[in-house]
Amino acid sequence: MLRFEQLRHRYGERTVLDVGDLRIEDGAQMLLLGPSGSGKSSLLHIAAGLLRPTEGRVWLDDMELTGMHGAALDRVRGRRVGIVFQRLHLIPSLSVLDNVLVAQYSAGNKVDAGVAMETLDRLGMSAKAKAKPSSLSLGEAQRVAIARTVVNRPRLILADEPTSSLDDANAEQVLRLLCEQAQGATLLIATHDARAKAVIPQQVILKAAAQQVVA
Repeated sequence: MLRFEQLRHRYGERTVLDVGDLRIEDGAQMLLLGPSGSGKSSLLHIAAGLLRPTEGRVWLDDMELTGMHGAALDRVRGRRVGIVFQRLHLIPSLSVLDNVLVAQYSAGNKVDAGVAMETLDRLGMSAKAKAKPSSLSLGEAQRVAIARTVVNRPRLILADEPTSSLDDANAEQVLRLLCEQAQGATLLIATHDARAKAVIPQQVILKAAAQQVVA
């Protein structure tokens, strides 16, 4: 379960996020919607422990992420949270397989090529295991990024605008792959892409003006 308590975030005097209390149950698959500037990316970064909110607390299961620091927070984030960034951040000098293995290593988990290959195979990318990211299409690179995100079986999967540069067919495919690969994890996708509503009906809406949340 992901829970926000009286969550607010400001940059200087400007409030960019005012969520208040919000609870997302285990296994939920939800879209985080709202116009540019409504705080979608900020909320994802706070949920991932990458950004500390100005006010409020964030809980993942029984752990308060906002109360953690340093190595302890890094361990929890590595093992329990998976993130698909808008920019995929694949390491260009490494193969597809090694990009996935890096996620295991960074989380402090056993580096297991068998598990990594199984994950790539579920996403139809095992044949590209030795390829470099520069040789992949955008859709293939998205699949590798998803594999890297889910290889550690995280409890929470966060995706920031994963369909922003994709055509209709690839956008639907990526959304469905994220839902399939979540495998019981909580999935929260920040997007302004109306196409996503056809795949994931549950929504949390951030409004830019009043910064109120509608769930």
